[in-house]
Amino acid sequence: MKYRYWLFLLAALLLTACSKDSDQAVDPGDVPVPGSNPTPSPGAGESRLWVASVTRALADDQVYDAATAYTTHAPVHIFLMSGTDDQAITLSREGQFVFDPNATPQWSSTIGLKEQYNCIYGYSPASAAKASISYPSGATSYKNGAVLTLTNVGAASGSDLCVVVGMRHGATMAETAETPERGQFYFVRNASSNYVSLLLDHIFSRIDFKISLGTAYSELRRIKIKKLELLSAYELTSVTVPLTANTTDASPIGDITYTTRALADGHSSGVLYDFTADADNPTGKEIAVDGTVFQGFFAPDESKLIAKGLSLVCIYDVYNIKGTRVRENCVSANSLTGLTALTTLTRGKRTTVSLTVEPTYLYQLSEDELDNPGIKIDN
Repeated sequence: MKYRYWLFLLAALLLTACSKDSDQAVDPGDVPVPGSNPTPSPGAGESRLWVASVTRALADDQVYDAATAYTTHAPVHIFLMSGTDDQAITLSREGQFVFDPNATPQWSSTIGLKEQYNCIYGYSPASAAKASISYPSGATSYKNGAVLTLTNVGAASGSDLCVVVGMRHGATMAETAETPERGQFYFVRNASSNYVSLLLDHIFSRIDFKISLGTAYSELRRIKIKKLELLSAYELTSVTVPLTANTTDASPIGDITYTTRALADGHSSGVLYDFTADADNPTGKEIAVDGTVFQGFFAPDESKLIAKGLSLVCIYDVYNIKGTRVRENCVSANSLTGLTALTTLTRGKRTTVSLTVEPTYLYQLSEDELDNPGIKIDN
């Protein structure tokens, strides 16, 4: 059976919406699995470090979103910078804040507190990058800031790459779960218990791909997305994020450097959706007439080279309305080059790209759609 489809006709509907989401170093194999009790007991002289909350900043209005933080940001990779003097925060240890739905509290650290004076820097999700930390220019302590250098970062990605931009420390979960203080990284260890709440901010720009099934076509066919990839003609060699502490609730992030390199052959790829990881949709996610949204992220480099070289690739199956699969593993590719809304996005901002599945015609029906017609003699 042969069909011909024109898939994903780009409706020129780019809704430039400010998300105000102001809305990668471990290997993926090293990431603890939720529920696996990955947190070791503190060593001699160490204090357990618990997490009261992990939230994302929504820029100027300071609204926070904790409901889905563990699904999109766990685990958080942290650099615990410590010292025996409050002005000499120089000792460095790395660990993770991991989420365990079966634990109380559900967030905890894989490393304990050794020293009295501490700072926390980090990024999430831990699987999205590798990282190193260094002093800001001219500094000899991490108390007032740090420079994070992220590598192994995809230029286009399905991960919402964020860095820690603030925290709050306390002796109980109740007092620490209040709004984290943006620009604050420093705290003094309590003699008893220690909790922190973390505030994250976005490093990438976001595209919401709203894919809709044409109304007329929906009377004949169903589409199930199996895999969606955002491709870039460039790759990131590094992302440098300078952070400066402050007490004015200002963003501590300075000018971010996105270092890019053109790919002579092929593309770097970020997976936005894969049905093999979707337990709720084992045969793929069905596209709705009123639209199904998939989130993608990309690096807003200064020259906008990444934004200018993006494309979207989709693998999908086609079903008739009786649920019979009539085409398998179809591939559609759409260049996003020329969509000017992408080149105006800065980090933490988003836009919506609307696409419609609306083929021009079908060559023939599938077998289980054919009825045995009767013969009527008109004359």
